[in-house]
Amino acid sequence: MSRRSSDASTQFVETTLGNERLRELTASDLDALQSLLERGSDYFLIHEDRPPTATEARDDWDVVPSGTPRSHKHVIGLFGPELVGVVEVVRDWPRPGTWIIGLLLLDPAARRRGLGARTVSAIDAWAARSGADRLRIAVVRANSGGLKFWQALGFTQVEVHPDAMRTHSPAIALERPVQSDRGSHRRA
Repeated sequence: MSRRSSDASTQFVETTLGNERLRELTASDLDALQSLLERGSDYFLIHEDRPPTATEARDDWDVVPSGTPRSHKHVIGLFGPELVGVVEVVRDWPRPGTWIIGLLLLDPAARRRGLGARTVSAIDAWAARSGADRLRIAVVRANSGGLKFWQALGFTQVEVHPDAMRTHSPAIALERPVQSDRGSHRRA
Protein backbone atom coordinates (compact mmCIF):
# COMPACT_ATOMS: atom_id res chain seq x y z
CA MET A 1 0.00 0.00 0.00
CA SER A 2 1.48 3.33 -1.02
CA ARG A 3 0.87 6.74 0.42
CA ARG A 4 1.80 10.20 -0.76
CA SER A 5 4.55 11.55 1.45
CA SER A 6 4.21 15.04 2.88
CA ASP A 7 6.96 17.63 2.51
CA ALA A 8 7.47 17.77 6.28
CA SER A 9 7.98 14.01 6.64
CA THR A 10 10.48 13.73 3.80
CA GLN A 11 13.31 16.06 4.71
CA PHE A 12 16.64 14.44 3.91
CA VAL A 13 18.84 14.10 6.99
CA GLU A 14 22.58 14.36 6.43
CA THR A 15 23.98 10.83 6.33
CA THR A 16 27.51 9.45 6.50
CA LEU A 17 28.74 6.63 4.27
CA GLY A 18 32.12 5.67 5.67
CA ASN A 19 34.39 8.63 4.89
CA GLU A 20 31.80 10.33 2.69
CA ARG A 21 28.63 12.15 3.58
CA LEU A 22 25.34 12.81 1.83
CA ARG A 23 23.49 16.08 2.23
CA GLU A 24 20.82 17.93 0.31
CA LEU A 25 22.28 20.50 -2.05
CA THR A 26 21.18 24.13 -2.18
CA ALA A 27 21.47 26.74 -4.90
CA SER A 28 24.80 27.77 -3.33
CA ASP A 29 26.20 24.38 -4.45
CA LEU A 30 25.46 24.95 -8.15
CA ASP A 31 29.08 25.77 -9.09
CA ALA A 32 30.35 22.57 -7.45
CA LEU A 33 27.52 20.61 -9.09
CA GLN A 34 28.37 22.08 -12.51
CA SER A 35 32.00 21.03 -12.05
CA LEU A 36 30.91 17.49 -11.13
CA LEU A 37 28.61 17.26 -14.17
CA GLU A 38 31.49 18.33 -16.41
CA ARG A 39 33.82 15.72 -14.86
CA GLY A 40 31.08 13.12 -15.44
CA SER A 41 30.53 14.13 -19.05
CA ASP A 42 30.50 10.46 -20.13
CA TYR A 43 27.00 10.23 -18.63
CA PHE A 44 25.74 12.99 -20.93
CA LEU A 45 27.46 11.50 -23.96
CA ILE A 46 25.71 8.15 -23.35
CA HIS A 47 22.33 9.56 -22.33
CA GLU A 48 21.98 12.66 -24.46
CA ASP A 49 24.67 12.30 -27.14
CA ARG A 50 26.26 15.59 -26.06
CA PRO A 51 28.54 16.95 -23.35
CA PRO A 52 26.98 18.88 -20.46
CA THR A 53 26.23 22.50 -21.26
CA ALA A 54 28.00 25.32 -19.41
CA THR A 55 24.74 25.90 -17.47
CA GLU A 56 23.63 22.27 -17.03
CA ALA A 57 23.37 22.41 -13.22
CA ARG A 58 21.33 25.61 -13.21
CA ASP A 59 19.13 24.51 -16.12
CA ASP A 60 18.19 21.22 -14.44
CA TRP A 61 17.82 22.57 -10.88
CA ASP A 62 14.05 23.19 -11.00
CA VAL A 63 13.06 20.65 -13.67
CA VAL A 64 10.41 18.19 -12.48
CA PRO A 65 7.88 15.98 -14.27
CA SER A 66 4.77 17.81 -15.43
CA GLY A 67 2.31 18.36 -12.60
CA THR A 68 4.89 17.62 -9.88
CA PRO A 69 5.68 20.34 -7.30
CA ARG A 70 9.35 21.42 -7.14
CA SER A 71 9.24 20.59 -3.41
CA HIS A 72 9.11 16.90 -4.41
CA LYS A 73 12.56 17.09 -6.01
CA HIS A 74 15.63 16.50 -3.87
CA VAL A 75 19.17 16.93 -5.14
CA ILE A 76 21.50 15.09 -2.78
CA GLY A 77 25.26 15.56 -2.93
CA LEU A 78 27.91 13.00 -1.99
CA PHE A 79 30.92 14.70 -0.42
CA GLY A 80 34.32 13.19 0.29
CA PRO A 81 35.17 16.04 1.26
CA GLU A 82 34.50 17.76 -2.11
CA LEU A 83 31.39 17.00 -4.16
CA VAL A 84 32.05 13.60 -5.81
CA GLY A 85 28.51 12.48 -6.57
CA VAL A 86 24.92 13.55 -6.99
CA VAL A 87 21.58 11.78 -6.86
CA GLU A 88 18.33 13.44 -7.89
CA VAL A 89 15.13 12.02 -6.44
CA VAL A 90 11.53 12.99 -7.18
CA ARG A 91 9.00 11.81 -4.61
CA ASP A 92 5.65 10.33 -5.55
CA TRP A 93 6.27 10.04 -9.27
CA PRO A 94 4.87 8.57 -11.41
CA ARG A 95 2.42 7.58 -8.66
CA PRO A 96 2.10 8.13 -4.90
CA GLY A 97 4.56 5.94 -2.99
CA THR A 98 7.03 5.58 -5.88
CA TRP A 99 10.19 7.67 -5.78
CA ILE A 100 12.14 8.00 -9.01
CA ILE A 101 15.89 8.38 -9.04
CA GLY A 102 16.31 10.73 -11.97
CA LEU A 103 20.09 10.81 -11.85
CA LEU A 104 22.91 9.06 -10.03
CA LEU A 105 26.25 10.39 -11.17
CA LEU A 106 29.65 9.85 -9.59
CA ASP A 107 32.92 11.54 -10.44
CA PRO A 108 34.87 9.03 -12.58
CA ALA A 109 37.60 9.00 -9.88
CA ALA A 110 35.02 7.93 -7.26
CA ARG A 111 33.52 5.05 -9.23
CA ARG A 112 33.98 1.31 -8.61
CA ARG A 113 34.39 1.81 -4.85
CA GLY A 114 30.86 0.88 -3.77
CA LEU A 115 29.74 4.49 -3.33
CA GLY A 116 26.89 4.15 -5.83
CA ALA A 117 25.40 1.14 -4.05
CA ARG A 118 25.84 2.77 -0.63
CA THR A 119 24.21 5.96 -1.90
CA VAL A 120 21.24 4.01 -3.25
CA SER A 121 20.98 2.18 0.09
CA ALA A 122 20.83 5.52 1.93
CA ILE A 123 18.19 6.86 -0.48
CA ASP A 124 16.24 3.62 -0.08
CA ALA A 125 16.26 3.86 3.73
CA TRP A 126 15.16 7.51 3.58
CA ALA A 127 12.35 6.62 1.18
CA ALA A 128 11.20 3.78 3.44
CA ARG A 129 11.22 6.03 6.54
CA SER A 130 9.21 8.59 4.58
CA GLY A 131 6.49 6.14 3.56
CA ALA A 132 7.52 5.25 0.01
CA ASP A 133 7.01 1.68 -1.14
CA ARG A 134 8.96 1.60 -4.45
CA LEU A 135 12.05 3.08 -6.08
CA ARG A 136 12.20 3.60 -9.85
CA ILE A 137 14.97 4.41 -12.31
CA ALA A 138 15.03 4.86 -16.09
CA VAL A 139 18.16 3.55 -17.81
CA VAL A 140 19.02 4.39 -21.39
CA ARG A 141 19.51 1.15 -23.31
CA ALA A 142 22.99 2.24 -24.45
CA ASN A 143 24.11 2.36 -20.79
CA SER A 144 24.78 -1.36 -20.36
CA GLY A 145 26.99 -0.76 -17.31
CA GLY A 146 24.26 1.27 -15.65
CA LEU A 147 21.67 -1.38 -16.40
CA LYS A 148 23.86 -4.07 -14.81
CA PHE A 149 24.44 -1.84 -11.76
CA TRP A 150 20.71 -1.31 -11.15
CA GLN A 151 19.85 -4.97 -11.77
CA ALA A 152 22.54 -6.03 -9.27
CA LEU A 153 20.71 -3.85 -6.72
CA GLY A 154 17.49 -5.77 -7.31
CA PHE A 155 15.76 -3.47 -9.79
CA THR A 156 13.68 -5.23 -12.43
CA GLN A 157 12.09 -3.99 -15.62
CA VAL A 158 8.51 -2.70 -15.46
CA GLU A 159 6.10 -1.84 -18.23
CA VAL A 160 5.34 1.85 -18.69
CA HIS A 161 3.14 3.92 -20.94
CA PRO A 162 5.22 5.02 -23.98
CA ASP A 163 4.60 8.71 -23.22
CA ALA A 164 6.19 8.31 -19.79
CA MET A 165 9.58 7.52 -21.33
CA ARG A 166 9.67 10.11 -24.09
CA THR A 167 12.49 12.16 -22.50
CA HIS A 168 14.86 9.19 -22.17
CA SER A 169 14.14 7.21 -25.28
CA PRO A 170 15.03 4.48 -25.75
CA ALA A 171 15.09 3.74 -22.04
CA ILE A 172 14.12 0.92 -19.72
CA ALA A 173 12.13 1.60 -16.54
CA LEU A 174 13.23 -0.46 -13.54
CA GLU A 175 11.69 -0.67 -10.08
CA ARG A 176 12.10 -2.45 -6.79
CA PRO A 177 10.33 -2.33 -3.45
CA VAL A 178 12.07 -0.19 -0.84
CA GLN A 179 14.17 -2.20 1.56
CA SER A 180 14.47 -1.84 5.32
CA ASP A 181 17.37 0.13 6.74
CA ARG A 182 20.18 -2.42 6.77
CA GLY A 183 22.55 -0.31 8.87
CA SER A 184 25.04 0.34 6.05
CA HIS A 185 25.05 4.03 6.87
CA ARG A 186 24.25 6.30 9.77
CA ARG A 187 22.89 9.77 10.28
CA ALA A 188 25.45 12.49 10.89
